[in-house]
Amino acid sequence: LWGKDFDNLIVDELIIPSLKEKFSFKWLDKEKSKTIFNILKYYAESAKKELTDREETIIIIDNKLIVDEDWKDVYLEIVLNRKIFENIISKLVNKSIELSKNAIKDSGLLSKDVNRIILIWWPTQIPFIRETLEKELWIKCDSSMDPLTVVAKGACIFWSSQIIPEEYLENKIKKDKI
Repeated sequence: LWGKDFDNLIVDELIIPSLKEKFSFKWLDKEKSKTIFNILKYYAESAKKELTDREETIIIIDNKLIVDEDWKDVYLEIVLNRKIFENIISKLVNKSIELSKNAIKDSGLLSKDVNRIILIWWPTQIPFIRETLEKELWIKCDSSMDPLTVVAKGACIFWSSQIIPEEYLENKIKKDKI
């Protein structure tokens, strides 16, 4: 659940449809309009962050780089509240929950065997994510750890479980002796 995934969803499911409804944008395409999409993602990210502390925000699109097919400057105000935001991101959150359930099942554990879910980066600030994870998985969420430490520890745990091919070990030993 990267924050950028949510930003893209806000752009795709809220901002672009609103722009197309009010302005002439038949050509608006992610591949052809990368600069415009980057600007729109900035607006989406700002709005997402504002919803951390507020129930509602307004996305104001007022940028001279964005013009419609008639070369008309774009000015648009879009209301985004937590309910709309949660509806937009719920499919992605639910997919992550299903992946988590499968990971727990595949490991031979039960939810009660897992002490906590460690959340990192921006999505940890979204109340909907914490609440939904705890409700669906019955596991307490913890966002108190430093993100870089969590990532480093996770990488160490992952790589410590990997099997190093024998041929690599033999070559390494030979090189060390030379």
